[in-house]
Amino acid sequence: YRRRRDRLLATVRRVTGIDAGLHAVVEVDEDEAVVVDRARRHDVIVEGLDAYRFGSEPRPSAVVVGYATPPEHAWQGALERLRDAVGVEPTTSTRRLRLPLRAAP
Repeated sequence: YRRRRDRLLATVRRVTGIDAGLHAVVEVDEDEAVVVDRARRHDVIVEGLDAYRFGSEPRPSAVVVGYATPPEHAWQGALERLRDAVGVEPTTSTRRLRLPLRAAP
């Protein structure tokens, strides 16, 4: 999974939550529901972070990405589609969270 994590960090920027588990958070500049919908149209399933937040204070939009589910042969293609859907370029960062990214059927 380390290779998958490293490829995620190399392909998509504003990735957090990567220091533990098999999930990461990708911060986005637009409403996360729009990004989730666009990702689904790119055949990538992610979840909006709002569903996992408590409290009413405003927070930056983000989506939750799991990197254990896609088969190895499909991982790079899923990452490229994710990058296109969220509209961000590579960088690195760290924090924690959990939920799946999987190729849509």
